[in-house]
Amino acid sequence: MTVVADSGSTKTEWALVKDPGNIVLFRTAGYNPYFNQQVSWSKEVADRLSREGVDRIYYYGAGCDVDNHRNRVKNALLGIFPSAKITVEDDLTGAARSLFGTKRGVTLILGTGTNVGLWNGETLIKRNLPLGYLLGDHGSGAVLGLRLVKAWLDRELTPQVSKAFENQYKVNIPVLKNEIYLKGKPNYYLAGFSPFLGKHQTDKTIYSILESEFGKLFDIQIKPLLSSPDDKIRATGSVAYYFQDILRTIAGKRGMEIDKIVRYPLKDLVGFHLKHMET
Repeated sequence: MTVVADSGSTKTEWALVKDPGNIVLFRTAGYNPYFNQQVSWSKEVADRLSREGVDRIYYYGAGCDVDNHRNRVKNALLGIFPSAKITVEDDLTGAARSLFGTKRGVTLILGTGTNVGLWNGETLIKRNLPLGYLLGDHGSGAVLGLRLVKAWLDRELTPQVSKAFENQYKVNIPVLKNEIYLKGKPNYYLAGFSPFLGKHQTDKTIYSILESEFGKLFDIQIKPLLSSPDDKIRATGSVAYYFQDILRTIAGKRGMEIDKIVRYPLKDLVGFHLKHMET
């Protein structure tokens, strides 16, 4: 049997493919080797799948863009499935295969973080280096959350929006300092504020934050990858999905078009591997 996995910083989606008509889906914690040394899902996957006779695994993960990170994931999987043939690739390759298959286009992952690359149908021929929420990741959930926190701290929000933010998240300065400086996953914490931005996006200040960050996403990270007027842009991820209307509006103002947005890439990724399964 074959396993296909799509892993982000927040969650990992797994598909156990027994045959094309029998696919079992489940979810575990996410994993990103840039932020965590220990693979977070090993025990749960072992408990669920170790007796399933898995002989082929395709794993696509955030942070799996360098050899030592790919090897860490591969070794964790080999510990569960010692006889399986395992392929570990980065999440952008998985998104590209899911969104474009063997066709060319610009692939965007927009969730907790941001990742963008130009896919030629076989491999990523251009890509922006993921820099994280402090140095890049324009438009990501973590950056949007950080921009919201700064606007709240600088008293740029209206009293009504500020109060709503405080009430919804029980936020105050000691809590923020503890979550951002002392705990281990400030990017996840900040990304948790992105639904609030979506709910209040008609507010002038909130819309300005969204317009600014998504504008930078297109101007700085996507535009340099467009080498042909025929290059399509397709996106996946929770932020892309929930903010798709404003994303399409801002893209249109720049003469660009996003012709497909899906929240989760796993279904189409499984379809890709069923179509191109090794014999």
